[in-house]
This record gives sequence, structure tokens and C-alpha cells, in this order.
Amino acid sequence: MIKHTLSILVMLLSLTAMGQDLDNPCGQSLSKKAKKYFLKAEEAFESGAYKEAKQLYLQAYKEEPTYAPTLYKLGNFAFNAADYSAAKRYYLLVEENCSNFSDDLDYKLGRIAYAEDQVFECVERLDKYLSSPDAKKGGRKVQNAKEEFNKMKPLYDLLKNPVPFNPKPLPTVNTADDEYLAVISPDGKNILYTKRYTKKTRNELVPRMVEEFTASVKVDGVFSEPQALGYPFNQSLNAGGPSITADNKQLYLTVCSEGAQGKRNCDIFYTYVEDGFWVDLAPLPEPINLEKEWESQPSVSADGQTLYFVSSREGGFGGLDIYKCVKENGSWSEPMNLGPEVNTKGDEKSPFIHSDSKTLYFASNGHKGVGGYDVFFVQDLDTGYSKPVNIGYPINSEEDDLGLFVSLDGATAYFASNKLGKGPGGWDLYAFELPEKVRPDEMRMVAGNIKVDQDAGLYGAQIDLRNLKTNQKQAVTVDSVTGEYFAMVNAKEGNEYLLTVNQEGYAFSGSYINLDQADEDGLVKEEMNLSTIDVGRAYELRNINFESNSAQLTPGARAVVEAFAGFLMENPKLKVTIEGHTDNVGAAEANLKLSQERAEAVVYYLKSLGIEANRMKAKGFGESRPVAGNQTESGRAANRRTVFVVDAK
Repeated sequence: MIKHTLSILVMLLSLTAMGQDLDNPCGQSLSKKAKKYFLKAEEAFESGAYKEAKQLYLQAYKEEPTYAPTLYKLGNFAFNAADYSAAKRYYLLVEENCSNFSDDLDYKLGRIAYAEDQVFECVERLDKYLSSPDAKKGGRKVQNAKEEFNKMKPLYDLLKNPVPFNPKPLPTVNTADDEYLAVISPDGKNILYTKRYTKKTRNELVPRMVEEFTASVKVDGVFSEPQALGYPFNQSLNAGGPSITADNKQLYLTVCSEGAQGKRNCDIFYTYVEDGFWVDLAPLPEPINLEKEWESQPSVSADGQTLYFVSSREGGFGGLDIYKCVKENGSWSEPMNLGPEVNTKGDEKSPFIHSDSKTLYFASNGHKGVGGYDVFFVQDLDTGYSKPVNIGYPINSEEDDLGLFVSLDGATAYFASNKLGKGPGGWDLYAFELPEKVRPDEMRMVAGNIKVDQDAGLYGAQIDLRNLKTNQKQAVTVDSVTGEYFAMVNAKEGNEYLLTVNQEGYAFSGSYINLDQADEDGLVKEEMNLSTIDVGRAYELRNINFESNSAQLTPGARAVVEAFAGFLMENPKLKVTIEGHTDNVGAAEANLKLSQERAEAVVYYLKSLGIEANRMKAKGFGESRPVAGNQTESGRAANRRTVFVVDAK
């Protein structure tokens, strides 16, 4: 916690006011000898002989140690000398012997608590004083009390209202060695981190301490054994603190080196996947990396279009500030300081931009916190920053807390620590449930692969992800070479989407997406096709679902049929047969009848959308044409399908 000292101007009381003889509301009396010393002390004080006055007050105190006015005057001497321990002792004795002596006691004790970072004592004393009759007079005292109360109240609220915090070490990933500087990819399937351990190769006589850039991959819900990454990583570069895009194909990290004069400097490097391999690490150009400045701790947005990082460059608000750049036409813009709402006269570091693209977590020792560095977050980055919010105590402790990153759904946060002692040893990676009040938007990732015919291509394809509740379209990022695609979707904006891939001269490909079907990491996988239109060829209308044991189309299925109707309108010469297929659950005759009724339901809905009846036929095949085994649920699901066959074009 930042330590506070009272300014000299604020600390010193008016000496003349101090010397005035206050009434004793408790009606205490003095012995003859004590009264003699007390009155002489008052006279000495009024004449400006402060040292003599103090000695006389002490004599009076020795004669009568419970007399409140004497205790109060001695407390004032200690307070003005910044001897807060003695002042507090005297003031508490005043309260003990005369509880209603003066409202000024709460003021003084509150300010002493402020100077000594006694949060509860400070806020409760000053709050009591500001509600007292004395505070209604206004003036400098009230102003001081309000300023210090307002500075300490947020911390008081944090400590008074602790949030649930039960960090658990990540299984498999942690070892007896150190694991830190980590990040989990937006899809939740990869964790990248630095592992520090003692290593000895065949050619070395003695072991040496190394830091290796390491990865673990999630398989069946569990991270695999850690593996050091190969080239271009771990090539004798002091590198770490990675950040990766949602498609796992762009990676940014910090590389530090010693300069000619032994001065250590850090820059931001990047690499990307090309033909299935990471290319050589390369530094980002100016004006992101500056020759004599410290740039580090990159955090890239899920789509790779915005980069946040830390820099010590001139023109900031403190020692280390957070900046951001936006990619424009393939090049990074001039770095922009996030401004005084985020950056302070202190240091801000460890930025993490969540996949919602509007919630930024960062560490700061300039904003009021529990410890040296606390973790804060801001939101609405594109429309103006919200006021930074401390994510809570005891997540933030009296130690330095930084390096937080958050899962796609916003429910789980991760960090590294060597103080919790719950892991196998050293620095370990931990996960905990993030309090709801400090969570980002809950996101889902829709991703998969668009498979194309040999003579098809994605260069002219139109790929849309439409929210069925709001009718708004979501941007989709597609690799035009591999066909891999992804889109980040806000789960609060609707759970149902329609994904379509359209290209002139190619068959319709569309699928209903239900975000509730996401896996534990918030990922919805959907494979799509882009195929040439061939007579006699069957094309699946993906995720055409019906009510249980019914031929009634679900709302999601209707959305797919509506999109298919648009395709038919764009290809007016096309004639098709809608085929219905089932799994083998139930009687074959009943399945045949149901498949026919479902195919007819699709044709009927297409007619209602304006497609001519003579362009369509309906045919049910029941369970007679399976495309997968019926022994598993996934196989049965594949067999429950609706396809269209091109009859003429």
C-alpha cells in the first residue's frame, strides 16, 4: 500500500487554538498540585513558551493521569511533531476517561490512521467526525477529513467486502520447477508459458538454469504434459510473456537483451504460422519498439487487429504506461497512450485484453489498492474508458498481484504465484472463479473448417454469421488458403446464429449454430462445405432440426431453410429434391413415414417463401441410407439429416 504522510501545512494545528482551555464535559476535577501545573502550562502556552508549556503539562499529567484536558494537550504536542504513536496513546486515554470530550478526537485519530494506512480506523473515525456538529462548521479541517476519507473509502469497501477466492493449481502443467508468464489461447485449447529449471545436455559438464518457452495442449479436458516449443522459439533468446490470436496463428511476446553498456532492454517480437510452421521471430517496427525505450508485455486482441503493450517512452503519465495500436491495411498505427483514466503517475503493466475486445485487465501501483500492484479492469474501450475497478480482496493482497488473464466465458481467471504453496513448488499456475461483478462479457467462439472442392476457392466467398434474434451480422475471419474460420460471439446478444458460405456458382452451405452447444471452453465447432453445383449430387442442409418425433421445423431450422430459399432465388434454373433421413431408432416403417413428412415440411416452407412448386420434390428414405454407424450418438446424429439433391441446373 502506498504510504501517506501528512503535509506540514495540514499537520500543524493553529498554535493559538491549541492553547485555549477547553471545557471538560466529564466534570473531572484536579488535585491542588495538578491544577497548579495545568494553569501554569496554559499561561506558558499563551505566551508562546511551548517547550515550557509541554513540561508543565507533563507535570500535571504525573499528578493526575486521567484528566482529559491534560491528555488532550499532550496529544496535540505529539500530533504536531508527527509522533503519531504518542499522539494516539494520549487521545485514546482521553476517550477512555471522557468519551464525549470532543469531536476533534475522531478527526485527529482518523488522520493518524490515514498516515499509518490503518484503513478501517481511518474511514470509521473520519466518517464519524464528518457526521458530527463540529464538521458542520466547515473549514480546512472538514476539507482535510473529506479528502482523506474519499481516498481511503474504496479500499475500506474492498477489505470490508472480501470476494470469494479459492485458487487451485493447474494439474499436469505445474511441476516442482517454476512455471510463469503464461497465457491460455482464446479457444482454451493451448496454454503457453515460461518454464525455468536446471538442465544438463550431453555436451555440458555441469547443469545450468534455463528458461524455456513451453506449451501444453488440452486433450479431453486435461492439459497434456508440457513440451518445450521448437524453432523459432528457445533459440537462446530471453523471451516470454506471450499473447496469441484466436486462430492460434499470430503470436506476440517480449524479448529482452543486454545492451552494449550492460543495460537491459526489452522489445516486442512477433511470429505467425505459414504453411503449418512458425516463421522466424522478428521485432515489431517503430514506432512500437523504440531503440532506447522499454516495450514489453504485449496483449493482442482475438482477431489480431489491436495490440496493447507496456512502454517507458517519454510523454506518458508515469514510469510505465499502457499503449495500444490498431492494425490498418496490414500495418500498425502510431501507439496511443490509454490516457489518465488508466495510466497514473505510478506504473501500469501486465495488460490483458479479453476476447470481448472491450474489457482490459491490468496491474497498477498508482491506483488505490490493497498492495503494491493490484489488478484492475476497465471496459468500453471503444466508447470511452470506464473508471478502473479493483477486482477485489483477497484476489489483490498486500503483495504485488499482476499477470492475470481470463477465459473466453469470463468465469475463470488464471495467474502465476510462488506464495500460495498449493502447487508442487516454486512458481505455479493457478485458476480461480472470477467474481461476477468484475467479469468481461461472456463470449463464445464459433470455429471450424470450410472444406472446398478441388476446383473451388475461398477468395470470392461471402461468409456470414447472423444473429437470429437481432438479425445483426458478425464478422468472420477466414484463412483463404486453409479454409479455417472463426468468429467471436457475445453470448449475451443471443444464443442462435446462422452461418452461411456463399459464392457465385457454388452450392448453398448453411448451418444453424446454437451457442448453448459450446464445449467447456466456450468453443462451437462447425465444419462447412463449399462445393460446385453438380446434377445428381447431394448437399446437406446442416442442422435442420425438428421437434421430437415431429415434422415441425424448429426456429433454427426455419432460418436455415430461409437462407436456402435465398440461394434458390439467386439460381432460378435450379431444381432440387429435398431428402429426409433418420437413424435406426424405432420401427423402420415409422422412420420412413417421419422422414417423408419432414422432407415435405421443408418443401412446404420453401413454397411459403416464394419458391415455385415445380422446382422441388420431397422424398423420405427413413433409415435406409446411413452415412455413419448407428452404434453411437454422434453416428445417429449424422444419420438424422436433411439434404438437397440437384435435379437440374
